[in-house]
Amino acid sequence: MHAVERFLNNPKVRRYARPVGLVVGLLLMACAVVFAVLKRAQLAEAMAELRDPPPETVALMLGCVFVGIMLTGLLFHVLIVRFARVPLWEMQALIASTTLANYLPLKPGLIGRVAYHKVRHGIAPVQSARTLLEAMGLTFAAALTAVSLLWVCQSLDLPAELVFIAPLLALFGRFFPKGRTLALGFVIRSAEIFLWALRYWCAFRLIGSPVSYESALVLATASCLTTLVPFISNGLGLREWVVGLLTPMLAGATMEAGIVAELVNRTAELVVVIPCGIAGAIVLAKCKGLVVPTAPATEAV
Repeated sequence: MHAVERFLNNPKVRRYARPVGLVVGLLLMACAVVFAVLKRAQLAEAMAELRDPPPETVALMLGCVFVGIMLTGLLFHVLIVRFARVPLWEMQALIASTTLANYLPLKPGLIGRVAYHKVRHGIAPVQSARTLLEAMGLTFAAALTAVSLLWVCQSLDLPAELVFIAPLLALFGRFFPKGRTLALGFVIRSAEIFLWALRYWCAFRLIGSPVSYESALVLATASCLTTLVPFISNGLGLREWVVGLLTPMLAGATMEAGIVAELVNRTAELVVVIPCGIAGAIVLAKCKGLVVPTAPATEAV
C-alpha cells in the first residue's frame, strides 16, 4: 500500500501522467468518432434511430447510470465503515462528485477522496488506498465470475439466466468473519456489472442494432475492465475501441455499431454524472469540515 501511495504522490508521475493520459484518451476518442463518421451508412442508420428513440429505453438507460452511481457509493460505504463512521449520504455525495472528477487525467477524484477522508474523518491514506484497491479487485472478480458462469451455462446448454446467481456465490463468505465485508462488496459489484450490461443492451437498441443481454453482459465486463487502466480516465477512448472490436465477435453486429453504441453509452453516462457530480459537490461544500470520530475497525479483511 505504501508503494502505491508513494507512486501516486510522486511529482514526476503526476507531472507526466496527466498530460499523457489526457492526450492518449482524447486521441482514442477522436479516432473512434472519426471512424464512425467515415462509415456514413452505419452512422446515418444509427442517427436515424436516435432521432426518435423509445422513451422507455432512454429512461431505463439513464436510470441504470444513476443506480450504478448509488451502488458505487454503497460499496465504498461498506468498505470504509471499518475505519470510520461515514454517513451513507455523505459517501454518496463524495462518490458522485469524484466520479465526475475522475474524467480528468490520473483520476484526481481518487486522490481527492483519499484527502477528504483524511481531513474530515481522520482515515489514514493507506486505509483509503486499501478500499480503492479492494474495489478494483472486486470489479475484476465480479466481471470474471459473470463471464465464467455465462460460459458454463452456454457450454452445458443451461439457461443463461443462471448467471444471475453469481452474487449468491459470495454469500458463502458471510460464514467467515474475515470475509464478510468483501462478500457483501462482491454482491454490490456484481449488481453493477449487470446494470452495465443493461446499459449496453439499451444502447444497441437505441441505434437500431439490438443484441442479446448475454452479449451485452460480455461487452459490459470488458468495458468495466478498461476503467481500471491507469492514467486513461474512465477508459476514455479505450472503451470505445474495446467495445467496437469485440462487438462483431461477441454480438454479431458490426464494429461501427459497437463504437456508436459506446458513444451513446458515454453520452448517457455524462448526462447523469454531470448533474449528480455538481449536486454532490454542493452537498459536500455545506459540510463544516469537522472530523468525525473514527470507529474501531470491526473486521480485518
